[in-house]
Amino acid sequence: MTLPPLPLLLTAATMLLLVGGVALLLARRQAAEALTARTLSVLGPYHHAAPRRDIWQALLEQLPLSGMRQWLAGLLGIDLKHHADYPLRWWIVLAGMVVVARAAAWLIALLVDLPQLPVVPVLWLVLCRFVFGSFATRRRETLYRQFPDALAMVVRALRVGQTVAQALRGVARDAQHPTSVEFARLADRLAIGVPLSEALGEMAHDSGLTEYRFFATTLLLQNQTGGSLSEALDTLAEVIRGRVALSRRGYALAGEARASAIVLAVLPVVTGIALAVMDFDYARLLVDDPIGRRVLGAAIGMLVLGIVVMNTMIRRMLR
Repeated sequence: MTLPPLPLLLTAATMLLLVGGVALLLARRQAAEALTARTLSVLGPYHHAAPRRDIWQALLEQLPLSGMRQWLAGLLGIDLKHHADYPLRWWIVLAGMVVVARAAAWLIALLVDLPQLPVVPVLWLVLCRFVFGSFATRRRETLYRQFPDALAMVVRALRVGQTVAQALRGVARDAQHPTSVEFARLADRLAIGVPLSEALGEMAHDSGLTEYRFFATTLLLQNQTGGSLSEALDTLAEVIRGRVALSRRGYALAGEARASAIVLAVLPVVTGIALAVMDFDYARLLVDDPIGRRVLGAAIGMLVLGIVVMNTMIRRMLR
């Protein structure tokens, strides 16, 4: 009796491992859902339903070696607590950046004559961190714009006689996403007995905003010393609302500079494409000739450097 060939055995073993892993993942997910159901029966109306997780999010959370998982997420720039709020799934970003890094490495090798294999992982890592960092920045900006309205909800609830916990629960119910998620997490932790200082500190740290730290400090000081909490939060809301309005005014005043930067960045690309369409033999000298490749590489490098400099100047001006 002859044994099956080695590739067939490896394929069968791989399929067996995959099926076993999926079965284990589904079993652990079912156990987690059962635990959530038991928690719901205890918390009752104080529980805020979390968004439905897909199989990829569950897979990320079920990876073994939490230290390794944290290290990999930090290396790639993935926020494990808020990655469900990303506009794209994390695995889509990772797969898409592989394609982009491969294309960028091919272009660099074409211009500078470098090996592509060592360049692709470095470019992939840099692009992943850039994309996930932009997602986190967008989330913080959204929280910043929504925060004055959330404080106004808390002030109105306090003035009609509700407690702080009820006011926070009202923000979690009526505010927009992602502010509702932050306040829902805060209200849930307070409902299960977490101290106010610990819950507020965790929310301020997770949000990454100084304004949330101001809010936490105001609540803690009022809890320790007393005073009119509604007036303090109303003043804080007015200050933050003024800062948001000033930031929007700055973006409006910088509109001309941003439009000029976009035109200066797009114009060389459009000109190069038009030149290649009108006279392809003339434009291919930039690719076929060694001196032409160096000139093209220098032009692309100067263009990227100019875009970075203009973007940095505009951001510093708005700050």
